[in-house]
Amino acid sequence: MPWLVTDFDTDEILEAEGDIDARWSPCSTFKIPLALMGFDSGILHDAKNPVWPFAANYEARVPVMLESWRQSFDPMGWMHHSCLWYSQVITETLGAEKFAHYLREFDYGNGDISGDPGKNNGLTNSWLVSSLQISPREQVQFLRRLLLLQLPVSESALAKTAPLIFAGDLAGGRMFGKTGSGYTDRAAGKQRGWFIGWCERGQRRLLFAALVDHEGPGFAGHRARALMTDVLEKLVSNSEDVG
Repeated sequence: MPWLVTDFDTDEILEAEGDIDARWSPCSTFKIPLALMGFDSGILHDAKNPVWPFAANYEARVPVMLESWRQSFDPMGWMHHSCLWYSQVITETLGAEKFAHYLREFDYGNGDISGDPGKNNGLTNSWLVSSLQISPREQVQFLRRLLLLQLPVSESALAKTAPLIFAGDLAGGRMFGKTGSGYTDRAAGKQRGWFIGWCERGQRRLLFAALVDHEGPGFAGHRARALMTDVLEKLVSNSEDVG
């Protein structure tokens, strides 16, 4: 279960465990770069717009259609419910050329958006346990560039994305993050899941990424969030400098 926590200002690794350089699919953590692309390009307007309705043909192109996704969504609902088809509408609206351009400029993981071999689905599925992969260390590096305004998107895109991933209060501060889960063996119910983001208290920020394996009911991403929340609470509470 690789994970790490870094200091935003110094880029120092404060705590880490496991192989933080091993890459895996970003799954729904990819909604963070997708939100940046969407707001920067004008496809997404604000937390409540646009509202897109569910369509029956979305069923065929998602690995699993959750019942909670069978409704209309705005950007806030998309992120809260981690709705896959909304993500796919964003990438299809961007188009393959612009999507590829953003990923190159983001220097995101291995940058491979070819998708599943022979299926020509990179535009809609490359981040779904497919060709695109990223390591915990790279997730944190991406978030650091985001917060340093070093990504080729507008400050407005960041300002509109952050509220969508607000994850609650933490040890006197605030946490922002996104989970993501995918099957490593669907028949056996085995999953791998992420929780990535940052927490802030006063002027200090800590960046984090965790990747955990899970078997059984629930989602691996939720387990990753529980692990990381516990680590962060202890780290923040024991540090007089965080504040």
